[in-house]
Amino acid sequence: MQFTAVFAALAAFAVTQVCLDGYRNGNWNGEDCGGRGWFKGSHDYKNPDNCWDACAGLLVQAINQGASDVECDDVEGGARCWIGFH
Repeated sequence: MQFTAVFAALAAFAVTQVCLDGYRNGNWNGEDCGGRGWFKGSHDYKNPDNCWDACAGLLVQAINQGASDVECDDVEGGARCWIGFH
């Protein structure tokens, strides 16, 4: 039983990494991946990589803690980006 739980946790983490890695510098329109609806957008934000860099760690932590609806915002001057899942 414990082996199954560990395997499931590792599989969920792998899917999360695949989803996040694919989201780093692309797809600002949203997609479904790993059983979650992902979104990412911006207002006057110039570099999508910076948004991902600012938020990826928080998203992984939230998933590992069982969160099902998370949004991370990054603000640089007057520009804002957001990335998350539901």
